[in-house]
Amino acid sequence: IEGAVTYNPGDDLAARYPEWVWRRRDLRGIPEVLCPRRRVILTDRRLDRTGSRCSLAHAIAHLDLGHMAVFSGVVEAQTELAADKVAARRLLDRDDLAEALRLELPDVDTAHELMVTLPVLAFRLQHLHPSERGYLTRRLSMRESTA
Repeated sequence: IEGAVTYNPGDDLAARYPEWVWRRRDLRGIPEVLCPRRRVILTDRRLDRTGSRCSLAHAIAHLDLGHMAVFSGVVEAQTELAADKVAARRLLDRDDLAEALRLELPDVDTAHELMVTLPVLAFRLQHLHPSERGYLTRRLSMRESTA
């Protein structure tokens, strides 16, 4: 899919949070960790490029949502859900998503084409705004009417 990767979390972090540093470390399966005092985002080095991209987007969403206070203890499910929503929406622009869905590939291949993990794709599709759902329905029906 040409131009399917419109959001680059590394560039976003550098542009909007230049005081923060991103490093890959062995986190023993934890996707990402934010260290507010040191202004460091760590992602697990065992993640592939796609997984790392998704984890960094998730961490940036926490920064944008002002979740710094929660990192002193256990992260609440609501906080994670909010960060998941922001990250998934950034990683999967509705136009890119529509174009990928028009190809009618299996979900795993669609996720691969869009450079996101399968869980991020599934989450994005489950949490579409009603206007996005309508947009996708119209775009996909255009495919059927031209076939």
